[in-house]
Amino acid sequence: PNMAAYYGVPTTDEPDAITRQATGAPTADQVLDKYIKGLGGAQKLAALTSYVATGSDLGYGDADPAPLQIFAKAPNQIAEVATTASGPRIRLFDGTAGYANVPDVYTPLPKRVLNGGELEGAKLDAMLAFPAQIKQALRNWRGAVPSAIGDKDVEVIQGTMANGFPVKL
Repeated sequence: PNMAAYYGVPTTDEPDAITRQATGAPTADQVLDKYIKGLGGAQKLAALTSYVATGSDLGYGDADPAPLQIFAKAPNQIAEVATTASGPRIRLFDGTAGYANVPDVYTPLPKRVLNGGELEGAKLDAMLAFPAQIKQALRNWRGAVPSAIGDKDVEVIQGTMANGFPVKL
């Protein structure tokens, strides 16, 4: 496939119904305010300046989940390290630039500087790692549209990155 379709500048092919607020649904601001309140409130979230998290990661082509560590520092630095059977898979954003180092079995380019959509995605991940700044991470917020994830009702909202890429939460 043409990779520009996935990593290029977004088009307007996306249906308006997905980004238009549903009748009677809360505004994107109301959804974000409820999210922030549910996490303990803006004051508590603003006090969070760094953290280390552990979990598991199931990467594309992996048969089993790999141990995962995430190191984050506000306002926009993040490192993710998945320890796979083939070696560590690392992705980081240092506030300005992004880097990836993955075992050779995953890609012909195991060590690379992130650019384009990958860099923008890493930057957004770093910003969203700190929910206190979620409203500033994106602009032109739209929504909400009722939906479901499994058996949980959710409200889908959308914002755009500075480069125009749409992001749905």
